[in-house]
Amino acid sequence: MLALLLRTPPAPKVLGIHQITHTGREKFNRVFTDGARVYFTDLVGGHPTPMAVPATGGDAVPIPMPLKDAGIGCITPDNSELGGGSMTPDGLHATVWYVPVLGGSARRTGDLVVDDAVGTPDGRGLIYAKGPDVYFAQASCSAK
Repeated sequence: MLALLLRTPPAPKVLGIHQITHTGREKFNRVFTDGARVYFTDLVGGHPTPMAVPATGGDAVPIPMPLKDAGIGCITPDNSELGGGSMTPDGLHATVWYVPVLGGSARRTGDLVVDDAVGTPDGRGLIYAKGPDVYFAQASCSAK
C-alpha cells in the first residue's frame, strides 16, 4: 500500500499538436481561452493588438478596443471580460482596462499604472508589479 502512495505519477505526454493560428505574425504575452475561443496579443503593423480565434482553429480577428498598443493579460473567472493593458505614452508602463468578450465599451480600472498585472483567480482583485515591488489591488474584475 505504501509503495502505491509513494510511486511517482507518469510524466504527461503530448498526444498531438494542431496549429490554430496562421497569421504569420509574432505573438507575445499570455494566451487565454474561454473554451470556445483563444485570445492572445498579436503584433500587427508594429503594434500590440488583442486577437481572438476559434479554439478549433480558423481566422484570427482583432478584438475591437478603443485602446492603442493594447495587450491581453487575463480573462475574468466567468469568461465574460478580457483584462489588458494599454501602453502609457512613455512606453514603459501600462494602464489597466477590461473589455467585454462579446463587445462593448472598455473600462479603465481606477488610475493604476503598472509594469505587469493579472487578475486574481476569484476575480476580486489584481496582482500587479510596479518597479521593484508587487502589489494587490482590491478591485472588481467584472462588471457583474
